[in-house]
Amino acid sequence: MADSTIATLFDSDAGERHALVSVLTSIHNSIYANDGLSPEQALEETVKMLFIKFVDEGKKPQQFTVSPKEKDDLVSLGTSRSFESRMKVLSSEVFKSYPELFEKNERLRVKATSLGYSVEQLSRIQFRELPHDVKGVAFQLFLNASQRVGRGQFFTPEPVVNFCVAALSPKQDEIVIDPACGSGGFLAAALVESLSTGGSGCIPVGFEISKTAARLAKMRMILLGAVSAEILQTDALLEVDDLAKLLSPRLFRTLAGVPTGFADVVLTNPPFGTQGKINDRSVLRRFDLGHRCEFTLEGVVRVGSLTQQVPEILFVEQCIRLLRPGGRLGIVLPNGVFENSSLQYFRDYLLRHIDVDAVIKLPQETFIPSGTGIKTSLLFGAKSSNSSLGKRRPSVFFGEVTRLGYLGNKLGTSTHVRDENGQIVLDEEVRPKIDEDFTEVLSAMKTRDRVLLYPNSDKCYESVRERLDLSRFDYEFHHPRYQDLIKRLGSERSESLSSLVQISKGKAGVLSNANAEVKYVELSDIGLDYQEIVNCEQLKVFELPSRATYEIHAGQLLFAVAGNSIGTRRHVSALVTDAFDGAICSNGFRVFEVNKNKINAYYLLYVLASDEVRQQVFRFRTGAAIPSISDSDLQSLLIPRLSLSQESEIADSLRRGFESRNSFRREVSKFRGLAV
Repeated sequence: MADSTIATLFDSDAGERHALVSVLTSIHNSIYANDGLSPEQALEETVKMLFIKFVDEGKKPQQFTVSPKEKDDLVSLGTSRSFESRMKVLSSEVFKSYPELFEKNERLRVKATSLGYSVEQLSRIQFRELPHDVKGVAFQLFLNASQRVGRGQFFTPEPVVNFCVAALSPKQDEIVIDPACGSGGFLAAALVESLSTGGSGCIPVGFEISKTAARLAKMRMILLGAVSAEILQTDALLEVDDLAKLLSPRLFRTLAGVPTGFADVVLTNPPFGTQGKINDRSVLRRFDLGHRCEFTLEGVVRVGSLTQQVPEILFVEQCIRLLRPGGRLGIVLPNGVFENSSLQYFRDYLLRHIDVDAVIKLPQETFIPSGTGIKTSLLFGAKSSNSSLGKRRPSVFFGEVTRLGYLGNKLGTSTHVRDENGQIVLDEEVRPKIDEDFTEVLSAMKTRDRVLLYPNSDKCYESVRERLDLSRFDYEFHHPRYQDLIKRLGSERSESLSSLVQISKGKAGVLSNANAEVKYVELSDIGLDYQEIVNCEQLKVFELPSRATYEIHAGQLLFAVAGNSIGTRRHVSALVTDAFDGAICSNGFRVFEVNKNKINAYYLLYVLASDEVRQQVFRFRTGAAIPSISDSDLQSLLIPRLSLSQESEIADSLRRGFESRNSFRREVSKFRGLAV
């Protein structure tokens, strides 16, 4: 894999991939329909047959076949002695050859007729002749469609895998570990990358808790000729020395019995998500981040136990433990760990152990073909050591991928570059050119080429390490366009929002009366053009949604603090008019009581809709699912000030607009009820 080329998820081999997925799916569905197995059990049997087929392709003569006579017997009699006997011997030989993946008495648990159908379908394919990326992506698509993914697990699209591998460039004889290897995408790509430089390539090591995925990963390694690869079906959150002992004696001896820190490279997309929290105390007690911690000059001190923790937090700590000092890390993480204030302790821990080199923001649709729309970023760095401190880059690279080369749909349909006439552009190999910018971001990241960095490219920039505010290290927060904005506002006359308003946060007293009838105002009830409330619902208190919180009064301002629109041109703010005095609003707003001695409410309303304020909000917003801005960040927003006469002119213009619209509504209301 050359640095200048990033493979895409779906390219000219898409037809072969989907044909293979179709065959695997038909086998799985046939077993599920005819053998009385659950979907998960049917998947397990399908993968067993795949494994047998793979191994048999390396033998002569091949035994994984069904003759016309055997097929006739299976159809007419439901049995074929020769076929069943041959398959029993073959499967037994294969299962015994891989004791790390199969139980001692493993066998195929499908009817002879289902086995015959499956063998016939698979016999039409020679897997060893298919390109690796065809098989790899097909396996992932098949697993995505067939397996109920648990603990927040999903599979990593090929372009993301290849980007991560190219960024870290695994080398010959380096130990590359993926502690949540799935079907082996990172390890396979790492091996291919390392082989491109000559020699025997890297040493892939994968840990995977799913037996089915582990078997597929092992198959990928076999097909690549990776005799040194080790795929172990186990929980990766064991003690590191216990994981090391599971390695083959040959590899363990090369580590000289070192129990901790033996990976040169860790590449992974760990399971994550709040629905799969780990609460096993025997697991939590192994990790610093399974505890409440304090950070001192001497190190991390555990001060109390946690009852649960999200898996990605523990996996990051395990990645750090697996790395040798100076070892390189590339990991997919949800954006929340980069930005949420509640996870500051995690960032403090990470920065004590990892010299962060780069953060790459991915589009929200990146993982939709894999089954989730969660927002993610890539983090790259190296494990800190006394000897490495002087070798750190003076800056941290930040990049944003905006064009994936595929659509955010279930199939991940390819997207291509088109000319001004809408015709697909061909690349140097006369193939449709994929519309992606992984290549551009990777080039900037690897070379730190000033031509490819901000302001020449708004998707790549560097920040000097010593100047970084590492309370957050997400892409938006440090972007120079926001730094330039803050610098400009600071050099001009501006004041913090906290000095101009008081945030009213008391819960409305009327909410204690279940039968009281109130007006309820939601985010969608705000008119974007004129910054006023244009609608509301009349509800009894017991009918209100749980987010109904604050009582609002005429003259106050509403400002949205949650939702996908905050910080964008659709961010809403509004003046509360007399018509909505005493209404209840959603907690997606903050209610501002304006200090009239310091600023005119109409002028402030005007400024709250300005690009200067919106950009600050966008910089501060956090949240992988529903973006929001914290009250402390909200209060720190800088409000540009003008001369008194200019502010008065703007305020008067807005005030007259409100009065004109109210006058119009009063006039129109006279005619309501008249027949038309």
